Amino acid sequence: MKIGFCGAAKAYTNLQYKSYLKDIIDMDKAALSWLNNINAETWARHLFDNEIKVEKVTFKLAESLNS
Repeated sequence: MKIGFCGAAKAYTNLQYKSYLKDIIDMDKAALSWLNNINAETWARHLFDNEIKVEKVTFKLAESLNS
């Protein structure tokens, strides 16, 4: 699951993003419902403003799940 979420968050294109979302759906449909309640523009790199994109994406969410 973590790989699917990280991949979706780091995807540069909508096509890559959708591919990772499909992987998430295959693992857990409830997880996709949860993600859909969060504005993807706040966590999905392909939707970030091109003027402020950076290469590094950090995951405070992943850190909190590991605690």
